[in-house]
Amino acid sequence: QVSGTATDSGGAPVSDTDVVLYRLYDYDDDDVYDDYDYIDDVYTDDGTYSFEGVRGNRTYTVVASAPGYTRTVLGGGNDILAGTPFTPTADVALDPILMTRASTVSGTVSGVDGPAGGVYVELMRWDPFDEYFYGEDGFYTGDDGAYSVTIPAAGDYTLYLSLIHI
Repeated sequence: QVSGTATDSGGAPVSDTDVVLYRLYDYDDDDVYDDYDYIDDVYTDDGTYSFEGVRGNRTYTVVASAPGYTRTVLGGGNDILAGTPFTPTADVALDPILMTRASTVSGTVSGVDGPAGGVYVELMRWDPFDEYFYGEDGFYTGDDGAYSVTIPAAGDYTLYLSLIHI
């Protein structure tokens, strides 16, 4: 069994947390992880999590996400391959995943006639490895043209605005 807690900066458990277990691969045996695979995920309403039946002699890490917090890998940051790895040989109690409050971006979309309602706003994350923008979240502005979006993790983002969205 692998278990742990997602906590805020004050050490309090973070509620409504989704924790994902990933297997890490080091193809070159150079202690630098090259790839990962999703293994399992659990939802926790009180910040505590556990994974049953995790195979030993393999290397893993965990990632926590919660509303209002940045996605955080065990050991800090948001890069799965740079997180703190662990290889269970028996039951493992991991160090807490220390989550930080997320930033938000908000504003109003306006046109020549005032606020623009019904505009599709999409948060796009730049991935330098793939050299591609990935959609993180999308929504329509209200009649007042207002939008607000939580940034899920550190990185480079662009807001994409569209009057037509299919």
